[in-house]
Amino acid sequence: MFRPRKASGAPHAEPVRYAPVMRSLTLPRGAFPLVLGVALALVTMAIGGSWSGDDAANSSAFVPAIVQIVSAGSVALLWFAMALGFGGALVDLLHLARRPPIERVALEAALGIAAALVVDAALGTSGLLLAGGGLVAWGMLVAGIVLLVRRWRTCVQTPLRLHLPLAAAALGPAVGVLLLASASEPGWLWGSEFRGYDALSYHLQLPSEWLTLGRIATLYHNVYSALPSYVESAFLHIFVLAGGRENGAIAAQCLAALVTLVAALNVACVARRLAGPVAGAVAAGLYLGTPWIIVVGSLAYNDGFVGLFLAAGLLVALKAPRCQRRVGIALGLLIAGSCGAKLTAFGFVALPLVIAVLAMRRKRAVVELLVAGVVALILLSPWLIRNALTTGNPTFPFLSALFGTGHWTPEQLATFAHAHQSELALGARFGRLWSMWCVFGFGVNPNAGEPWAPQWSLLPWVGVAGLAMLTFRYRLRGVAIVLTLMLLAQVSFWLFATHLQSRFLVPTAVILASAAASALGQRRWSSIARPAAAALVLWCLVPLVVFAKEPLIDHSQSNQDGAPAAMIGNRDIATGEAYRAKMASLTDPKERMQLAQVAPTAYWINHVLAPESLGPQPVLLIGDATPFRYRRSLRYNTVWDRGALDEVIRSAPETPELWAPTLRALGFRYVLVDLEMLGRWTAAGWVNPQLTAERIGAFLRTTKPIAQVGKRAFIGELPEAAPAQAPATGG
Repeated sequence: MFRPRKASGAPHAEPVRYAPVMRSLTLPRGAFPLVLGVALALVTMAIGGSWSGDDAANSSAFVPAIVQIVSAGSVALLWFAMALGFGGALVDLLHLARRPPIERVALEAALGIAAALVVDAALGTSGLLLAGGGLVAWGMLVAGIVLLVRRWRTCVQTPLRLHLPLAAAALGPAVGVLLLASASEPGWLWGSEFRGYDALSYHLQLPSEWLTLGRIATLYHNVYSALPSYVESAFLHIFVLAGGRENGAIAAQCLAALVTLVAALNVACVARRLAGPVAGAVAAGLYLGTPWIIVVGSLAYNDGFVGLFLAAGLLVALKAPRCQRRVGIALGLLIAGSCGAKLTAFGFVALPLVIAVLAMRRKRAVVELLVAGVVALILLSPWLIRNALTTGNPTFPFLSALFGTGHWTPEQLATFAHAHQSELALGARFGRLWSMWCVFGFGVNPNAGEPWAPQWSLLPWVGVAGLAMLTFRYRLRGVAIVLTLMLLAQVSFWLFATHLQSRFLVPTAVILASAAASALGQRRWSSIARPAAAALVLWCLVPLVVFAKEPLIDHSQSNQDGAPAAMIGNRDIATGEAYRAKMASLTDPKERMQLAQVAPTAYWINHVLAPESLGPQPVLLIGDATPFRYRRSLRYNTVWDRGALDEVIRSAPETPELWAPTLRALGFRYVLVDLEMLGRWTAAGWVNPQLTAERIGAFLRTTKPIAQVGKRAFIGELPEAAPAQAPATGG
């Protein structure tokens, strides 16, 4: 990591004693870009934090954001310190240390994060992570930090000089937006992600359920638990460190933001190795200045991990030791980490890295790839074993023809497969690529009702132009060809193996940013350094422009500014506590009625229904698969799974008037029906075909109305009368 001090005196002089490197940290004039970048980040946070709504009492969310980042971010930093300790040991073990210090730090972070994900998944699946009330989770943290401290203490006392190019300061605005957005309560940002729907339905919800269950498990009511869930395993670890899911949610978002910054560092190292330090800073700016990176990096998502492992794998391939086994182990760990984070990484990370290794390592490639494949398979075994034991299919819900359908019916598998792949003709697929990647957010939305914002900025155009320019540079022509093949592999996988959503192309940003920055060359920066830095600042301001329009769901329908910072430090609004307190202070029935009409469903579930202290009062959710904010016993299922109501319908499909008393006999007292989401599911053809709008209407008429939450949801109480015998439910 740092250069060792040369021993003085005779050849047989005593070895140099090592001392903590932090004792001699110096900040020369070259550190000015760092100071300027931090200032730009804080200014950006202050500007974005002022967009918190019309309430004068909450005119700025800047201070609450800082408080959230410090408190929740400290938990994420603990997990990251643990991972960095693991990474330092791995870099030494795999002989990857003979690199510039910045590259070594980048690889230590990437390999350490991958190793921490694997360990969290393995221990969580076995139930050991939560053993002893979380003692194992804390012990794992201590072990990693001990390795990190040992790593730093064995570094020679050499001045650590920060010589950053001026372009590095331009990252400030993008970093500011990333941190500000990660401090927002889940469920508010972003519109293109339908306010973080996936985070509330499984990225955060699954760790919450596993925390109660005591282990990571495949759940019959949430099919996403059958995915590898390595990032969700890390979130489970974060929940333990944070003391619960409420505090852990923001900490999980801070971890995602931290991983995004580490990914930018690895992207910078790739461009730095190709074209010098300034190119590295520009690559990091192009990467972080792309709004999609800020969106997925500020939510409790897994996309940022995929980009990190792709950049780190490319960095390993560009300069690797001669030992084929060690290179294969490093690549296998990164591939396992990426596929464990998100299964689509098989096409966006594993396949491109195979191409890179075959092209760059040549004679050594076969052995390295074989070792990488074996290592990746071993490290993914916790997921495969868990699924095999639970469903009989280790890759459930995929490869059902080979391993079986598990607990699903063939109709469910067909619906799931149809929804997660495209049936468009070849020409239409390329048209979709054009709209979702090349011109996304510009002009008229060709897909009315879908999100439409300039979240790719101009990166696809700049990146492809950079690849073309690299082919004219003799020294980098071979690299340009490799990067082009990697990009083509990613795009081809998106075209033929996904359901053609813009976000799935986010891993292409690694190659696009690296190529664009490297194409500018190393020798041309002396005359255009300041103008280029200014242009990069403007590039990194684009996420702030997109942030200003949040949290609108459909950007094509309105150009009015939203209040993106409204939910920073306002957890009581998300849980309904603020509405409960406000309702208690109102005496005018009209005002109370007006407040009730805008209150979220969490207010009714958490504070209006009969408390569970009076006895079991479970709630059945129908159409609502985002129960993260509800604080009581309930049952739900995703649209792909079948729940208690589906079992009741199976026994009496033509008599919906019997559904309510039957559910009451099964132990449910309340029902929440998300009418809006049911309508979307029905229009898409995903919902249980027996659950028609007419039958739902007849069912609701047999319940006692409690609340109509706008036009979206209905909450009712099930009647006490029950049939003589209630059908048994599965799962």
